[in-house]
Amino acid sequence: MKPGNLSFEAVAAVPVAALTALQGLRDKGQIQPGQKVLINGASGGVGTFAVQIAKSFGAEVTAVCSTRNLDMARSIGADYVIDYTQEDFIRNKQRYDLIFAVNGYHSLSAYMHALSLKGFMSAPEAP
Repeated sequence: MKPGNLSFEAVAAVPVAALTALQGLRDKGQIQPGQKVLINGASGGVGTFAVQIAKSFGAEVTAVCSTRNLDMARSIGADYVIDYTQEDFIRNKQRYDLIFAVNGYHSLSAYMHALSLKGFMSAPEAP
């Protein structure tokens, strides 16, 4: 049943966001257990599902979000959180096996600086 405090539009968006995250991580990103995964945009609709899905695959998850969403990102399973208002993960020297760029803030070439040698970049596809 639909929760009373949610609109039909909000409830209808849930499977779209979840499926987008699943496709980006599993199908396009080919996520594997033990990988270091960064989710840029981890506090939005797709991002919150992506954090949880990546954890269910056995990944070590770093969530990138704003200050006000750090605790929420931890509460849904992120191992590490980066406050993008304080730190740019592109410049912090950490390398990731898979980057799921939900928000598209950085250029694709900028993401390359944060990938491990065999790392892979994934982003949601436009409808």
